[in-house]
Amino acid sequence: MYERTKSIPYPYKPEDIEFEFINADHSWLLEAKAYAEKCAGCCKQKVGGVLIRDEQIIACGANGAEKGIVQGAVCKRVVAGCKSGEGYTEYCPQCDVEGHCEAMTIKNALANKIPTIGAVFVMWNHWWCCEACCEVLRKAGITKVLMEKDIHKKFVKA
Repeated sequence: MYERTKSIPYPYKPEDIEFEFINADHSWLLEAKAYAEKCAGCCKQKVGGVLIRDEQIIACGANGAEKGIVQGAVCKRVVAGCKSGEGYTEYCPQCDVEGHCEAMTIKNALANKIPTIGAVFVMWNHWWCCEACCEVLRKAGITKVLMEKDIHKKFVKA
């Protein structure tokens, strides 16, 4: 059902969390997209996520949700020329790991007393999970991340 990790030059790729790929029109990705478009607070890039158990969505999240980020603002990280995963502390403190899509999705699950151990995390509109988010996923008992097939092409510049 899923395509396994290819030889993609991830900035960080843990050994214990598998990155796999699904088609862009998969219902889980579409739900993550819809949630991000409604709830994400990042002025640069909306990222959405859903947790899956038994083929069902059990929780949703988006980057910057609940963080009070102003829509339409100019991203200071972009102006500074930061690479993906860099500059959060220096330029965008509201975009710390607690505001990342992975953490927000898990926070929403736990707030609703939904267990996360063994769930699958599906992420829309990003191509990797930073080291801090991988730690959040580990602590939640999540070892598989599904992303849109070929999403890295949107982010990796030749």
